[in-house]
Amino acid sequence: MTGSPVSRRPLFLVVAAALLGTAACSEDLATTENCPALCPEQSLDVEQVELQPVTEDTTIAGFPLRGTENRLLAARAGDSLDARVVYRFDSLPRFYRNAALDSLPITQALEPVVEVIILRRTESLVPAGTTVEAYDVDVAGEDTSTALLAAAFTPARLLGTIAVPERPASDTTTADTLRIPLPPATLVRKINTDSVLRVGLRVVAPSEVRVRFSPTSARVAFRAVADTAVARLAVGPLSKTPASNAQLRIDLSSFMILPRGTPAPVGPVLAVGGLPARRSLLRFAVPPSITDSSVILRATLVLTQRPVRGYLASDTLRLEPLAVVTSDVVRDVTRRMLFATNTTSPFTGSPVLPLNPLAVVPSDSGEFEVPMATLVGTWRASNAIGYLPELVLATSFEGASPLQAHFFSAEAPLALRPKLRISFIRRINFSIP
Repeated sequence: MTGSPVSRRPLFLVVAAALLGTAACSEDLATTENCPALCPEQSLDVEQVELQPVTEDTTIAGFPLRGTENRLLAARAGDSLDARVVYRFDSLPRFYRNAALDSLPITQALEPVVEVIILRRTESLVPAGTTVEAYDVDVAGEDTSTALLAAAFTPARLLGTIAVPERPASDTTTADTLRIPLPPATLVRKINTDSVLRVGLRVVAPSEVRVRFSPTSARVAFRAVADTAVARLAVGPLSKTPASNAQLRIDLSSFMILPRGTPAPVGPVLAVGGLPARRSLLRFAVPPSITDSSVILRATLVLTQRPVRGYLASDTLRLEPLAVVTSDVVRDVTRRMLFATNTTSPFTGSPVLPLNPLAVVPSDSGEFEVPMATLVGTWRASNAIGYLPELVLATSFEGASPLQAHFFSAEAPLALRPKLRISFIRRINFSIP
């Protein structure tokens, strides 16, 4: 497991103390729809309460785990951000079949290229003049060390470059294939010495740039002979190290490195997103009189956003609130965050949190609302059917976007702390007398 704790804040609040700052009121909900035959004059009281029930909040960096990214980001932003991509081609072909299907050793490589797929999404930023550079990053020693890999991006190790084609704003193309030329002699030498080819990609642009690559749709391709009747040879990403861990070898066939990430948060804040990507967890203590004896109509987490400077005005982060589906048996907070997902309620079968990500502008400030009525409705003190009284804040394109948002934590001044607004009805037994 990777991920380093940024902040962990046990507040040791008791529910009674949390309720001191609670504002409560009630309203009458006159209705005959609940039991028209038995109690036509029934009037239900809708109670409303605002709590500050967060007893612990935590921010941890390092998501997703290295090698498990579903998008690989290469990015530059002046001296403040530097993200690069590594592909491993550790099994190069040593033989080819001619037109007569004879197996012959490879002695030349004609038109060799490394092909990569650029994923064009609305969060990408590819200014005119963007170039992708490919380097030989086969290093001795710890082959996953960011310091060693970053040091391999030198002119002597440059394999090839290619300009990223410009696309008008109206172009809806979702992917582009880049074919970066490779030096034939370098490829033949690696083939004949049974060496590995590990390619590092770096983007260069006149201004801030963010390019997303597919982690799996990449290959090295070339011709072993000039005869076009003989098929081109191609190999995809594959890692032979570490020899002792098969799953990790799969993960490390492609991954990101961060010579420079986004700045770590400072002060009493919960950070979400950024590079390395951060998740935040909030743990709640809601009175059992609400969770066990009421029907939750509305529940809204109100966070106060602190602006993060340095992003474009058009930058929008996609916030994903997630439920923790494991139990208290799992003590490690990072593992609990990994088990977070948007699941369904065991009582109603409905999603416990919004299905669509919530839009957040990093430079904004003020209150930000997260609907979570169904999730709060699963919290029970009297049984183990529901989920933990916790919420994880994560982002879409986690680890593939430098965008981040900051919200004040439960250690901030009272007016800025997270609040939970709940509207509920006390459960009533409508049985026939």
